[in-house]
Amino acid sequence: MIVALDASAAVGIALGRSDAVEIRDLVATADRVVTSALFHAETANALWKYVRAGQLTTERAQQLLQVCTDLPDVTVPVEETVVEALHEAASNDHPVYDTLYLTVARRNGATLLTLDRRLRQLAARLGVAPDEDHGYATE
Repeated sequence: MIVALDASAAVGIALGRSDAVEIRDLVATADRVVTSALFHAETANALWKYVRAGQLTTERAQQLLQVCTDLPDVTVPVEETVVEALHEAASNDHPVYDTLYLTVARRNGATLLTLDRRLRQLAARLGVAPDEDHGYATE
């Protein structure tokens, strides 16, 4: 199985969130984990928010960032998917940064792993149907 991992799912794994346990298991057993190059900036930004809120030290956030960046096997350059992502964003009134992950998933025939409810809903509307067993979007 190929999985496409977004930043919300990776940060959930790194933080050990209970709602990310199943995602962690899917990543661990996947044949390949793909993501958008945006992933690196988004995971760092999410962890910075925890530092800003006083929930993580900078040092711990850097350790967790390494956990996140170690998860994907393949990082797809933004320029390879941005035109398609912009089209999906404009057509569906959804941020481009989310549709980049959706586009990566669709192009790779991957299961989209995200903790973002709106992104899962968009994936379902675009024919990247939700997996009833996991609640994540699949091809």
